[in-house]
Amino acid sequence: MTSTSSEGAAALGTAAPLRPVVIAGWCVTVLGVAHTVIGLLLTTTHVPGWFTGTLWAVGGSLAAPPPSLGAFWLTVGSFGVPLATLGLVIRWMGLRAIVPPTFVAWTLGVWCTVAGAMFPSPFPLLWIPAVLLIVKARRAARAGDGPGRAEAAL
Repeated sequence: MTSTSSEGAAALGTAAPLRPVVIAGWCVTVLGVAHTVIGLLLTTTHVPGWFTGTLWAVGGSLAAPPPSLGAFWLTVGSFGVPLATLGLVIRWMGLRAIVPPTFVAWTLGVWCTVAGAMFPSPFPLLWIPAVLLIVKARRAARAGDGPGRAEAAL
């Protein structure tokens, strides 16, 4: 038995989900998970050492970290896990018809622009969810009603 999105929203006790916000949340989540998983796949040789104390007994400096420490900061210690968590929060808000504040979208956009300019990478892909969130927040603010009104004004 399948349920429609309006039935899912009714089960949550809210208005219909905000599709662009949910899609933006999934995009951010996928990028965060992909960064962490791909990083782990590329650095698997260092993972066992993390559990035997190699992270506590490293030499070098922050400017030139040893490979084990660099691998840690590329994966588990990176922005990947918090980014995936942010994506899940955005998705959660969209399912409850809440528009995230525009500062979330603008922060993602500025961050991915600066980081992408410094290092050619998939950072610019974060503009996809950022634009979805900015457009939805502006529309909610313009409409002046619904649960997204107060959040969109920020």
